[in-house]
Amino acid sequence: FAYLRSNTAGHTVTIVDNSLSNLAADSDTFRALLRAERPEVVGVSALYYNLQEGLEVLRQAKKADPRVTTVMGGPLPTIDYHGVLAERAVDYVLCGEAESTFPRFLDQLDSPERFTLPGLAWRTAGTVQCNASHYEPNLDRIRLPDYAATNLEFYLERGYEHGGKYGRNAPIWLTRGCPYHCAYCSAPLVSGHQIRSHSVEYATDWMEMLFDRF
Repeated sequence: FAYLRSNTAGHTVTIVDNSLSNLAADSDTFRALLRAERPEVVGVSALYYNLQEGLEVLRQAKKADPRVTTVMGGPLPTIDYHGVLAERAVDYVLCGEAESTFPRFLDQLDSPERFTLPGLAWRTAGTVQCNASHYEPNLDRIRLPDYAATNLEFYLERGYEHGGKYGRNAPIWLTRGCPYHCAYCSAPLVSGHQIRSHSVEYATDWMEMLFDRF
């Protein structure tokens, strides 16, 4: 969201966490939300355990407005974009790291240029095509998370925690990539095999922002 707000013109973004709100995708409340928001694009990030619910979100979006553009991202769609695109409610998959490609996808939605985006997968002529993913070599170019937009306070009120009961806490993600080839892990497929790190300055800015503002 931080990328969308700073790098993308003319887009209004709403973040909905159905899991946190205990809101089922096929509920009347969620369908009413789709009708009220009338989105042009609906995007879902999915892991294995929430894939089916994420797909149902996009099915409901298509039922609310067949013209809506739907896109999935996250670890599971990255490693199984063929399987995800077998669901007709999914128009596109953005594989790998999409902080910079998703805003470009929105900007180029009505342009053939979108089909050149790194990591984009789509159906065409009965097959699935996927462009190679881009892994940002300089992680400091990635903006800090927009915790106000994601409503961190709501998560904390609901008992969200990471790593134990230490009061108010939030995770930070300082490295990406893994050089190993473990059969049970998707990390290298999502973020590449090369290890990339944020700078010490970036890390301290992140921690100070969380401490000072939250």
